[in-house]
Amino acid sequence: MSWPSVSVVIPTKDAGSEFTELLSRIADQDYPAPVEVVVVDSGSTDGTRDLAHEHGATVRRIASDEFHHARTRNYGAECASNEVVVFTVQDARPLNERWLRSLVGALDGDGVGVAYGRQLAYPDAKPMDRFFYEYFYPAEPRTITPDQVSDSREFYLQNVFVSDVTAAVPREVWSAVRFDPDTPMSEDKELAIRLLEEGYSLRYDPTAAVYHSHAYTLDSLFQRRYDDGAAYADIVPDGERAYISNGLTYVAAEIRHLLSNGEWEWLPYAIVYDAVHFLGFQLGRRDGRLPQPVKRALGVV
Repeated sequence: MSWPSVSVVIPTKDAGSEFTELLSRIADQDYPAPVEVVVVDSGSTDGTRDLAHEHGATVRRIASDEFHHARTRNYGAECASNEVVVFTVQDARPLNERWLRSLVGALDGDGVGVAYGRQLAYPDAKPMDRFFYEYFYPAEPRTITPDQVSDSREFYLQNVFVSDVTAAVPREVWSAVRFDPDTPMSEDKELAIRLLEEGYSLRYDPTAAVYHSHAYTLDSLFQRRYDDGAAYADIVPDGERAYISNGLTYVAAEIRHLLSNGEWEWLPYAIVYDAVHFLGFQLGRRDGRLPQPVKRALGVV
């Protein structure tokens, strides 16, 4: 293939000194065409912008209260100048120097609208988080075509790997569809569904891998999954409600995984962790129906 030029778009906010590692790994990519980095920073006070400048990135500033998952990424893509836009996040780390080759190479072929890479939990992550990424980010490549999707809810739940933590989209495709500016979260899932509706295919290449995981407390896990549930209800209001059956299948697989790896001591915490995950998502799905006093008590307003 003829390798296109690439713009890597990264939203940032107080990324910390570790941000240097991401910028260095991007600079070290074995990629045969020009690569630029576009950082959209929303009010960092820790030197994030200086680090980005030192590594040759183009830096654009927005106010901290202007950050929006969809609109900020659209702005970053607008500031990009190359043929393919790659999206990642400040706390991701490419596994090796062929990340961009694999990710952009997955776009090769007729009708591919976006390519995704694999996410792996950091080695020091909790066992439940390591299992989460192993379960939802498979080691086998996948291509999803429009004719394979009849239920957008099932698509949303079965294809967690559809994520702009590591994603590549031809600039002309992004220009035609863009992230929905009214979608506050899970903008990557919403975009994927619209691409399929427009006749594009999605491709997942596990060799385009990054480390990425969060050290959630039970409180922060609840907040995140509540937001996920609210986004899910907004993006895919129709279709089969398979969340409970999918969740039970996942929990059973997680328990087997912990036992087979000799991590049985984590089982009590894993059960609580999964219960918080489930409760947060289910309440988030009902965000529009919950009274304000209840939401204030939950800390989600």
